Amino acid sequence: MPATIDRDEPPGRGLREPGERPPSARPLERPPSERYRETATARPAPPRGSRLRAGGVGVAVAAVGAAVFAALAAWLSIDWGLLAVAALLGWGVGQGVRLGAAGAVPSPERRRLALVLALAGLSAGEVGLWLAARAQGGVLPLVDHLAQTYGLLVPVEYLVAVVAAWWNAR
Repeated sequence: MPATIDRDEPPGRGLREPGERPPSARPLERPPSERYRETATARPAPPRGSRLRAGGVGVAVAAVGAAVFAALAAWLSIDWGLLAVAALLGWGVGQGVRLGAAGAVPSPERRRLALVLALAGLSAGEVGLWLAARAQGGVLPLVDHLAQTYGLLVPVEYLVAVVAAWWNAR
């Protein structure tokens, strides 16, 4: 393609190829990509989580999980499905602790907290189940009731809840 003459430029400097733009009269102060570069003055935002928030969220999830566990076991009389409920309880507690900590609490501490809260939540669910059985006329003490009604399912529930909480709180 033939070159065109730019009438605004002095003679000899106005030859351009088609599609080529004339040089800008005013250069930019800084390159446009500089706005994406991290500056030394930019500080990362402080973590929004805390031990208290991690514990609070974990306790709330454990309480809801305990209520669901007791309700499903007492009124719907499910037994092996409680393994799934225990896994969800542990998973929810681990997730709640991790989200509540939001990077402010180290991983080993989060895992310990999630483990304790999952055990407490599942224990509260087992006690709720026993209290519901007592309200329906049951007379056995807590350990005897759980051993005779659910047998080895109870320790497996604890194991499943603890592993799920530990794994998810990392």
